[in-house]
Amino acid sequence: MVRTELKFAGYGGQGVITLALLTAKAALEEGKEVSQSQAYTAVARGGSVWAETVISDKEIDYPRAMDPDYMILLSIDAAKNHKKELKKKTGAFITDPSSLKKFKSKKKTHYQIPAAQIAIEQFKMPVVANVILFGAIVEITSIVSKESARRTIENTVPPKTLEMNLKALDEGFRYAEQLKLEISKEHAVNITA
Repeated sequence: MVRTELKFAGYGGQGVITLALLTAKAALEEGKEVSQSQAYTAVARGGSVWAETVISDKEIDYPRAMDPDYMILLSIDAAKNHKKELKKKTGAFITDPSSLKKFKSKKKTHYQIPAAQIAIEQFKMPVVANVILFGAIVEITSIVSKESARRTIENTVPPKTLEMNLKALDEGFRYAEQLKLEISKEHAVNITA
């Protein structure tokens, strides 16, 4: 890996910036070069927000995502405003269908992770949705190890919520791993058809 760019977009209160920061912290945990930036409207909750994390094995010469490899979209407005920024041939979308129901992508890899739904149904805690999504991002992108992701959660969340957050992280890994298998099977069928 030379340089990997991730762009996260949604609305305030979804944990968009937290996701970008968790990803950056996990990369720092592995000694990689990292740049993280963020922007949001004046409305703290419900306003548009985006964040970028750039990870590289070498010194980062430009800190912003110029051609994102992964686009994590969590709202309709985010999809409208940022969808076209994804790297043309090899980029992948990661969305949560709980908040972005009708998202379509042409010829792009698209991972749908129902993190908000899993957080409510399995954990009875909507707040762990971004940790589930973080686990899924780590599994899908392989930009950091699961061990680094785990240490990042251990060093970030309050001690009283650690066990639940680690379970949420593991659920994100598990769900994304299963999804990757399904997508690779579909891809194999399409190639042979």
